[in-house]
Order: sequence, then C-alpha cells, then structure tokens
Amino acid sequence: MAGEAAMRMAILWAFAIMTGLSTESCGNEKIDIAFVFYYIPDSNTELSRSPYWHDPGFRRALELLEQEHAMIVHRFNIADEQVRPTLEQEISRKRFSFIFAKGCWHTPVDKYMRSRILRLKPKSMKAGLFPACSSAPPPDEETGEPISLVYDVIYYDKLWLRGTFSHHPLAIHAFGVDAGKTFRASGNQRSGGPKLFDYVSVGIFAPWKRHENILDKNGSRLVVGYGWRPQESSEVISALFSGGVAVWQNLHPSKMCLLYMCSLALRCSLQRKELTSRQEHREAADGGQ
Repeated sequence: MAGEAAMRMAILWAFAIMTGLSTESCGNEKIDIAFVFYYIPDSNTELSRSPYWHDPGFRRALELLEQEHAMIVHRFNIADEQVRPTLEQEISRKRFSFIFAKGCWHTPVDKYMRSRILRLKPKSMKAGLFPACSSAPPPDEETGEPISLVYDVIYYDKLWLRGTFSHHPLAIHAFGVDAGKTFRASGNQRSGGPKLFDYVSVGIFAPWKRHENILDKNGSRLVVGYGWRPQESSEVISALFSGGVAVWQNLHPSKMCLLYMCSLALRCSLQRKELTSRQEHREAADGGQ
C-alpha cells in the first residue's frame, strides 16, 4: 500500500505542477486520464488474459486512483488497431486532462505516442511516459536530444535510475516497491526457516533477461517466469533444465512474496511444482524425438 500511495501522490503532484492546480483540488475532483498501453495475451495461459497479470502492484495502483475518485482511468490497448481511432477522436474532443503511456523506448506505445498522439493533442493536454525499462532514452535522429524530452513527465520505478533521467525537467520516482513493507511477514506466514534456494531469477523467458547467468552460480537455483516467443523461450528453459536449474512457469503473483521469503509453508508445494515441471519437460522432450 505504501508503494501505491506514493505512486498516486506522484501522479497528482506531476499533474498539479503542469496544470497549476493544487494537489488538494486534484484530489477533490475527477480527472479523466487516458492510459495507453500495448498488450497481447498468451492464448495458452489463462492468467495472461488480464493485462499486466504478472505485475499486480501496477494494476492495483491504477485501480486505487479510481477507487479514491481522484481520477477516471480510460484504458486503451493499442495492440487492437480498432482502439486507436477511438483514442484519437477522444483526444481531439479534449476529453482528457492527462495521457499516461507505458512502454520502453521505440516500442509500439512510444512510437505511437511520438508519431501521432503528441502531435494530435492540444498543448493544454499533458502527457507522461513510464518507460518500464532500464535503458536510457536514445537521442532523437533529427535534434540529437533524448527522446524522453518530448514528454511532459517521465516516471521511473527504481531509485538508481534517477541519474538516467536527470536531464528531464520533470522526472518522478513512482511505481516502485517498498521492499521493507512488501516482504514483511504477517502473523500467518512463517519466516526465518531454512533457505529453499540460494539464487532466484525472475522474469520472462527471453534472451535479454540473461537467465543463463544463473548457471555459473553454485547452490540451489530457481528461475520463475512466463513464456515469450515459443522457440526462444523453449531454448532458454532447456538450457536451464540441462544445467540443473529448477524452472517454474506462470507462478501467480500472490505467491511471489512467499517465494522470496522462502517460507516453510510453501516449501512442499513448491517442490511438487518443481518435480511436475521437470517431468512435463522430459515427457515433452521424449515426445519430440
């Protein structure tokens, strides 16, 4: 909740600075915001049908904005081409006070925002981007300036990225996790038990996540993630299995905190998941021969 409240105040603060309104007035009236994102669910995974299912903190933060009646968030998934005309029409009608986009540099969201939305919107309508990546903004091909400067506000979720966006006049730390509060054991959870894994790597099964680095570590190792492109994800998983690394796929986010704490209550069920995953992998490999 601490991270959610901080995110909400960060957006309100940014909005207040750009519009001249006080944060109190922002909190007392409903503000229409367009949330622009690009998301294609994995048809083979029921969990993935909900956008950002693997990031419950981010989804909850957006829900909190609406529940507290500070903002009305209108979601536009531009992976659906039919959504774009509707978004552009609403922007032309000046329906929104703020356009919030999520996507790294040169992704479909960033390209669409810079090539179309930022040119279409009136000057009074502000726009911000949450890059959701650790890469520094590349220079514009024409001006040589960082492309982040075309946005009125930039959000970053890790404190160590502050220097990366020091060039921007309004870069705000938001969407980050207060680890001390997030991973604090409650009365129903057991902490301080025997360590289940020495090394844990979490992220999509894609080459740029560099899960293979865990193969160089000694001890019990685990990788938790979900699929990307079938062939490349299969290659990543096969390399991990061959190296004796446990692999769990599509672990529900509600279990992640328990996993990080290596609680005794979860130990048996997690071990069963590992054995099942290994067996399914061997059966799939045998069937492909």
